[in-house]
Amino acid sequence: MPRSIGLSTPSRTRLPRPSSSHAPTDMFQGPCLNRHAVATALVAAIALAGACDADDTDADDPDLAPALAAGSHLVDADPYLELDLEAGDAVAYVLAWSWEGADRQDGAWVFESDLGYTIAIEAAHASTSLVELVPCVDASADVAPTDAPPRGDLALARPAPQAAHSGSRDDSAATAELAQSIVDAEPLAFGAGLAGGTSYCDLHLLAAPFAGEADDGASLTGEALVLRGWWSAPGDPSRHDLDASINLQRGGVVALAGRTERPEGLGLPDFLGATLVITRYPARAFDGVELGALTDAELAYEVLGRMMQGALAEVALRE
Repeated sequence: MPRSIGLSTPSRTRLPRPSSSHAPTDMFQGPCLNRHAVATALVAAIALAGACDADDTDADDPDLAPALAAGSHLVDADPYLELDLEAGDAVAYVLAWSWEGADRQDGAWVFESDLGYTIAIEAAHASTSLVELVPCVDASADVAPTDAPPRGDLALARPAPQAAHSGSRDDSAATAELAQSIVDAEPLAFGAGLAGGTSYCDLHLLAAPFAGEADDGASLTGEALVLRGWWSAPGDPSRHDLDASINLQRGGVVALAGRTERPEGLGLPDFLGATLVITRYPARAFDGVELGALTDAELAYEVLGRMMQGALAEVALRE
């Protein structure tokens, strides 16, 4: 069990509260509609809008490609943001993947880790089961500076992934059973929630075992991450097969790290108060991993953890 640690709270930039960003009330007709029902209807509206866009546009048109395909575009240089939303503001989540640091060779992503391993990923599937905003730490809390590990570590003196394991959810939470082929993944609208009327400083991301059909038709049997390819050790050109998977969940809490432009071509409704774009970096997730010293399951578990904890969370506000 990771120990609880203290963190000093850095100065943050407070994002302006969007005006009139509630979802239109005529979308949610019916008696005694609770927050869960509204969020469910909001997710359905996003899915429907995305389907309409897919039918009416050419998927190969480069003008429709989301701006995050080649990485993140920072509009605000401040390291941490504080997102101030009114209760009931609609919040959507977009999942993106970046193979920054890797080159495409014969259909595989090939890269070298910081420890000198050469790695080729020919196929990979990853699950996402939960995304939610995390309220800011109370200024009165004891968060004295320590020699704490980086923010990406799961042991944080703030709401952490363990909170989700107990069944506790923020109103902003979006859940889904989703597995993506991440070798050629395009940005995807994951789901939506409703803000709880507090200030948010972090984002909680969780991957859980998935059994079923991934978005490319591949069948998963309870894995959270599957990796296929090969690797070679530093200074040794001989290749070792990479066939690793893990059937355990892993999560991460990451700071809201900057502002970005709203992705286009995903059918996101205009009334959203904020869109959170979460980018994960599979190649970077192998940094610090001693491939030759781990079993296949240990390797997949370590890479999944680094992939979740190294995610970049950026905010696009409604204009």
